[in-house]
Amino acid sequence: MYFNIKAAEYLRSSYRAVQRYLADGRIPYTKPTEKILINEQDLIDFVQMKRR
Repeated sequence: MYFNIKAAEYLRSSYRAVQRYLADGRIPYTKPTEKILINEQDLIDFVQMKRR
């Protein structure tokens, strides 16, 4: 599981861009507490989808 900042590093993108992807529903996430968690496989799928 990744936090937004780590997801931005993984995607080589900005924190704000990751926030937009989450808000747009392009990257699925869970929020069991106050922190948003992103599954690693969802990030991999997102990267592969962007490359198409």
